[in-house]
Amino acid sequence: MKSQSVAPTGLAQNFEVNETFFSTTDPKGIITAGNHVFSRTSGYELTELLGKPHNIIRHADMPRCVFRLLWETCKAGKSFVGYVKNQSRNGNHYWVLAVIVPIPTGYLSVRIKPTTPLCTQVEQAYAKLLVLENKLIAEEKTEAAATSAAALQLDQIIKSLGFNSYESFSHHCLNAEIESRDAEISGRRLRLFPEIYNNQDSNQILSTYFEQTRVTYERLNSLVKNLAPFAGMGAEIKKRKDVVQRIADDFRLHALNAHMAAHPLGAEGITIGTVAQVLSGHSQVLAKNVNALASNIGMTTAAVSSISSNISIARIQIEMLLSFIAEMGESTNVEGRPQLMTMARDLRVAFANTVGNTVRSINMLKAQMPEVQAGKEQLRQDIIYLHVAQISGLTEAARLRGADMLQTMFLDFKVQIEAAKTELEHLGSIVEQLIEMTNQTPPQVAAIYHSMDKLKEIMESSGDN
Repeated sequence: MKSQSVAPTGLAQNFEVNETFFSTTDPKGIITAGNHVFSRTSGYELTELLGKPHNIIRHADMPRCVFRLLWETCKAGKSFVGYVKNQSRNGNHYWVLAVIVPIPTGYLSVRIKPTTPLCTQVEQAYAKLLVLENKLIAEEKTEAAATSAAALQLDQIIKSLGFNSYESFSHHCLNAEIESRDAEISGRRLRLFPEIYNNQDSNQILSTYFEQTRVTYERLNSLVKNLAPFAGMGAEIKKRKDVVQRIADDFRLHALNAHMAAHPLGAEGITIGTVAQVLSGHSQVLAKNVNALASNIGMTTAAVSSISSNISIARIQIEMLLSFIAEMGESTNVEGRPQLMTMARDLRVAFANTVGNTVRSINMLKAQMPEVQAGKEQLRQDIIYLHVAQISGLTEAARLRGADMLQTMFLDFKVQIEAAKTELEHLGSIVEQLIEMTNQTPPQVAAIYHSMDKLKEIMESSGDN
């Protein structure tokens, strides 16, 4: 683990909530580019950062297991989202939410300022992980063994927070941070991008880049607004599924109780017993079909989460691209312009790749919809069968003397059936919304692609690609 030459001061290094900074590295983590905000916040001149390992800003409070997870994710070709505590040259620290994605030349990291309590929760978790790692190393365990043990503890912490994986937790954090950041920027009336393009002396080519990128940004924002209702849909789907599952389990229990209550009635209770057995059988089928639907819903939920997170990543990337083009316009270093354009190209390529991931997630969701619909329809049929059996049982119980308890049981069945129908209606409504989303989103994404293609053409025509 890298050791900083300057001791931590315990003081925060400030940067504004509307500032976004980035860096690129080669596959080994050597810094190849960065912007002014990165340079200023880290306390190093950009020329000092280039060619250095990215861990030049690593803070001693960061557990090793987080960086191992980061590298494993990125090397697998996936995007990584996570909170990172960095150390400036003067020993001050600054927290960021980092979004790291593979690019053809290595990796691109875009960072924003965390503004939610989630960062504090993560800081506390990191402290526990670091204690464990240092304890095991002090006991002469290898660094790899200590890191593995901490990784297992990190997984347990994530699950204790109600998330199945680090990826799902990080997606939740990303969406929460963007929502909080938007609110603060709006409340303080801050600008995301400089106004230099209102200046008639601005570079005309860069102005063209900026305006075309802004068109893409506006189209992406329109898509973000349309997808906003789906951000919490995964949790809503799971809640509805869990309720139907509990109702199915209760059906089986009450059917067993009805069968036992009918036994003392002798021959007169045979019909009731038969109805109870039918109810039990239908309840088992309902439970089985709920589990099948749950499996399909699990994949659907993952697709919705992927779409939401990819859109969030794309938005951060295009904001960074806009900010960086504006920064380029302020630069007086003509000789460094080719390098700046290479950096802008990397940002554009990363954004295009993220939008491509979004399209794949949408197609995956679209492919899953028929199975989800079929599962929902099967559950509706199961409820009808249960309702018919419940009416038969109630009618038979009313005919028998001394069967008041059985009548109450079958009336309770009716209440449960109505509850299950209500939950399935909610679930059906969600499925219909998902179908609408999968039908409406592709044209919007196509418009975004068109804007990106036009930006690429502009860059190529000016010799900057």
